[in-house]
Amino acid sequence: MICKNWRLCLGLVVLASGCGGFASSPHPYGTEWTNLSLDKMVDRYGAPDRIEAKRVVWVDKGPWKRIAVWDGMDNYDKSSAAGYIEQTIAYLVPQDRWDAVAGFRDRIAVSADGSELSSRSTSEARNLLALNLADEIIRGVRTPDEAQ
Repeated sequence: MICKNWRLCLGLVVLASGCGGFASSPHPYGTEWTNLSLDKMVDRYGAPDRIEAKRVVWVDKGPWKRIAVWDGMDNYDKSSAAGYIEQTIAYLVPQDRWDAVAGFRDRIAVSADGSELSSRSTSEARNLLALNLADEIIRGVRTPDEAQ
């Protein structure tokens, strides 16, 4: 979808999909985390490149291959600590290190072909830290237990 007013387009996608939208997923403490996350990413990276029913996506912004702000946690992890911001980098992960990365955090993911590394959390800073620790695990600088 090409849209000059991304907020209007997001509303149209939400209405067309029948889902509750980004404003319908309040944080347990009363803060609408998705809206805050979405606003932070828009402030930093501009209008999103794609608006989908369950997420808003930016491609090739800053150091990231992809950024996604998800609508709720039902698509990823039910825990309140999972977060809405998923950030992906291009990173060739040797197959023999996939288990080590998986042993570090369940919110760090290696793509099926090993060409991407993603982190999902409540903030960009946490994603950056998690991906840096994953890099150290992959290079053998730290074990998954040491990275915790």
